[in-house]
Amino acid sequence: MIRFFLILLLVIRKIERLDVTDVFSDGPLDFFEQVMVNILDNAVKYSPADTPIEIDVTEEPGWTRIEVSDRGEGIPPEDLEHVFDKFFRVKRRQITAGSGLGLAICKGIVEAHGGRIQAKNRAEGGTTLSITLPREAEA
Repeated sequence: MIRFFLILLLVIRKIERLDVTDVFSDGPLDFFEQVMVNILDNAVKYSPADTPIEIDVTEEPGWTRIEVSDRGEGIPPEDLEHVFDKFFRVKRRQITAGSGLGLAICKGIVEAHGGRIQAKNRAEGGTTLSITLPREAEA
């Protein structure tokens, strides 16, 4: 649990330079926080305790991309297209608590704000969750 809060602090610091009000101008930031909590919770649960979780925030014209990468065992390729489905759980060797709703909730929130979310496996092991959100046009 301490590891989770340390990671959340790092995310907050990283995102401080990003004006998230441009991304979520039509809704409360609580939704954005829920997306990040769900994604970071998965990264912590499904990766070894002694490995880093990487967070990258990139701003492009009209878009903001947030990527969270872990060093866990990854997601079986046949499951990648289903991880955002309600109640879907990847079968793991070790049983981990969860309902299969976290990423479905993330997808709903991100898509409601005109964004995209996707999961992909890292070549060096682990998973990257990528969120791309539109930014308001600058005046």
